[in-house]
Amino acid sequence: MPNAKITPLHYNSFMAIPSIQEIKILDYEVQTLVEQFKKFEVGQRPCFIELDLEQRKYIEPALDNIMAALEVLSIDPRFPYPLYIITPFVLKFLDIPILANKNLLPSHFFCRGQRLNSKEQSLLKKTKMLSSKIKNNEISDATVHMQVESNSRKLLSEVCTENEFLENIIEGLQKAPEKSV
Repeated sequence: MPNAKITPLHYNSFMAIPSIQEIKILDYEVQTLVEQFKKFEVGQRPCFIELDLEQRKYIEPALDNIMAALEVLSIDPRFPYPLYIITPFVLKFLDIPILANKNLLPSHFFCRGQRLNSKEQSLLKKTKMLSSKIKNNEISDATVHMQVESNSRKLLSEVCTENEFLENIIEGLQKAPEKSV
């Protein structure tokens, strides 16, 4: 391979930190959303959309169109980087994280603008590699599995809390006769 060009590896090259980005949307049509999501690299970096719709009845169709655009692009709204929706009308929408205001956005996505040290650089490379692996996996299967695991852990937690409560009552009842004698 005499024409092959070998490029040296740059271990200290600057890699962009995934900081959160606001997406301003004026038109909530699916095709427009798809173009905007491609432009802002939704799924490859954390993003948020502030829905400035004044009436609650317009929010659900906008959310449906956002989900349709994400499905067209085969992007999960939670993995590897989330897409947050900011709206004063907090709705329970299972597929996408919805927050009441910008102050509730995760603070770890608001990054400082300085050069990373070597440990941070290696962690960022690892994160980038893992995020590409997540993108290649079937995320819908993983989310179903996570939901099942989450529900079983919640049930276990509730049972353990109830068990501890009952043990405290039994312990209190066993000590009560000793005090009265």
